[in-house]
Parts: sequence; structure tokens; C-alpha cells
Amino acid sequence: MAGGGAGSRAIIDRNGIHLERNGRLAKFSMQEVASVAEIQQLINDWVYELDFNHGLSMDTIVTEDCVYTMHSGTRTGRDAIVEAYRQRAERLTAGGEAMPPMRHLNANLRVEFRDPDHAAITFGMAFYTAEGNPAGARHTDASAIADVWMECRREDDGHWRISRFESDQPFVRLPG
Repeated sequence: MAGGGAGSRAIIDRNGIHLERNGRLAKFSMQEVASVAEIQQLINDWVYELDFNHGLSMDTIVTEDCVYTMHSGTRTGRDAIVEAYRQRAERLTAGGEAMPPMRHLNANLRVEFRDPDHAAITFGMAFYTAEGNPAGARHTDASAIADVWMECRREDDGHWRISRFESDQPFVRLPG
């Protein structure tokens, strides 16, 4: 690989994006430092939206043309993404059931800038939920551990938004 050498390694995500660190700490410009903080806040807002509003206001967090791959399939665009979360909420609360509590915990954010307004990010996520379990059940183990790949774009209003989301769950709690 070009630029390779001692201590060099490439990491390839599911879409073939190469992230090379060469055994050194990441070095960012001051503008990139500010952007990393803004992107981290975007991810925190995304997680909060999932946990406390069940994705029903996701349209403020994703781009108009976002490609968003969920377990139920790939959605493109804000309206389709919000509709998928609306259908999920409807399914989970059918028959008057309360929305099961859930929490997403993210860690190990890595940011690779494509240009000043585009970034590819990866992070790990632990997901906890009581979905599918008796009401009041107390769980201490994660329902799933996921690897997450996103692309983020700073839009004309100056805000970073998610333009692509995909994840894989190498660890999932077995039923029963």
C-alpha cells in the first residue's frame, strides 16, 4: 500500500473507505478540532433522539438525501427515515403497550475528513432495551454491540448532519 511502512496499517470499513493512522496520534487543524466537537455533538443528539423521541424527529439530524440502513432495510431521504421510525413506534406500542425503554451508548469516535465539509466517522455502540421482554424486566447486559459507519456533511446553514448511516452487530443478546 502506498505510504505504508513500519507501524502503518489500513482499516477498511464495509464500503471500502481506507482510514490510515500510521501509528501516530490524529492531528487536526483548529477548524477540524471544532468540527470534531460539532460532529460528536451531532452523534450525541442522534442518540438522544433515538432514546427519548424514538427517531420521530430524526429529520432535523439527517440530510435531505441521507441513505440510512436499518435492520428493516435502507431508506433514502428524511421523510422515509422518519416514517420508518414512526412505523417502529407504532409496532412497539400496539395494543396500548408503553414504549420500551432503550439507551444507545457510543464510544471510540474516529473522524476522517474528506474535505472541510465532509467527514467519514466510525464508532462503537452498545444498545440496551427492554423490547421483547416482560414489562418491568431489569436487564444489565447489552441487547447488542454495534459497529457504526456514518458520513456527515456540513450543510449551507453551517450545521453538520448525517448523510449516510450503516451499522453491523457482531454481538447480539440471544432470546430467552
